[in-house]
Amino acid sequence: MDKKLIKNKIGRPTNYSEELCTQANQYLKDFKKDEPVPTIAGLAFFLKIPRQKIYEYKEKYEEFRDIVEFLMGLQEMKLLSGSLTNKLNSKISTLMLTKHGYTNKEEVEHSGKFSLKALLHEADMEEKKYDKKRKLFE
Repeated sequence: MDKKLIKNKIGRPTNYSEELCTQANQYLKDFKKDEPVPTIAGLAFFLKIPRQKIYEYKEKYEEFRDIVEFLMGLQEMKLLSGSLTNKLNSKISTLMLTKHGYTNKEEVEHSGKFSLKALLHEADMEEKKYDKKRKLFE
């Protein structure tokens, strides 16, 4: 196997290669055997590299960035369709979809009445009680 390594200008040579991209693309085709959705962790495990390297290569190499962006788009699609068809756990899907800009907000509507005047009056009454107790201890 001829590994064509990309040389760094300084420091240790990188393990990034065209073969790594080929393997990453293979992961995108084969992930279904082991995982319901593709993940960065799954890609790192498949490539036998630390997850942090995935992020480093994504920032540094355009071809790898395209692969990771494709992975994230595929992940989003699989999470949505899996949740809608009840093939995936909706709570886990909801958590993972936050990485794609989705949020799970609950809107609370307050229907009770409150009056600023009543709140101020109540605060005044509390202050008067406090003043009376304080004078007892002076």
